[in-house]
Amino acid sequence: MKRTVQFFLMLGFFLMVAVVVAGCAAKSFIQVGYRLPAASDEFKGKRVFLDCKDMRSDQAIFGPNAQAEFKHFSGLFSLSVNQGDKSIVVGAFDLPTLFKKAFAKRFERLGIDIAAEQEATTPVIEIIIKKFQLDLVDRNWVSALTYEARLLKDKQVVAQETVSGDAERFKVFGQGDAEKVLGDIFTEVVNRLDVGKMIGQASL
Repeated sequence: MKRTVQFFLMLGFFLMVAVVVAGCAAKSFIQVGYRLPAASDEFKGKRVFLDCKDMRSDQAIFGPNAQAEFKHFSGLFSLSVNQGDKSIVVGAFDLPTLFKKAFAKRFERLGIDIAAEQEATTPVIEIIIKKFQLDLVDRNWVSALTYEARLLKDKQVVAQETVSGDAERFKVFGQGDAEKVLGDIFTEVVNRLDVGKMIGQASL
């Protein structure tokens, strides 16, 4: 009996050590989980070219406290898309491509066809990233995102909308909570864009 108790105590100790090691392991990327809204064919037959640009005045993603936690970050984000019943890893991307891939998934979910190449007669939706920040404040992960969406026809802006959001989550252990708060706010701001209003203003 005594040996059994000692065995489980040792097992618990080694499991705890394994968790600590895994949590402290250096990661060169950040996982971002994006949750798609419900599917719709509301905009079936619409076709746009999608472009994303990084126009942040402050190019630093991390605040001083978060920087220490992500000192091995390579600039790549691993995007996974949740479609309700399953989650698919799309790939690893830089920041503009992260936004582009997520918006492409959302537009396709609404029935919009995404043109592979920009064509003179195809309307363009531009996503202009203005803020993407993550910091650690009083053991809370704090994130803030802002972007501007523009719809252009014949190179003229015919509709636009600015979307901002912020969120925070208590840090329990490691970088996982930071990735969760980023996934939450990223999902919120991408899905908040009023696509119907933009298309209506542009009379597509």
